[in-house]
Amino acid sequence: MAAMFSSMAFASANRIQSLDEIMRQVDKYLTAQYPSSESRRFEFDMRPPDKRLRLPKCLDALTIASIGPKTNVGTLTVRVTCPSPRWEIYVSGRRLV
Repeated sequence: MAAMFSSMAFASANRIQSLDEIMRQVDKYLTAQYPSSESRRFEFDMRPPDKRLRLPKCLDALTIASIGPKTNVGTLTVRVTCPSPRWEIYVSGRRLV
């Protein structure tokens, strides 16, 4: 019986989108949007989504887009969208130089 509950928990976990993966994709997006140079290095302090959030696993590639003006420092919000099944969340933080 314990094996049945264990396999059910594993199957359920495979249907939930990894919040760590969302944050890796956000980091990859921001690094591409704000490339560092010898004279300027950007860092980001983004707040991860609440760990209690249970989004269905995205079956397609996540789409990430900046919300608001693109400035070198200050607050930053990105929208993370999954096309199938359809959901979106917003991740906020700060851009540091």
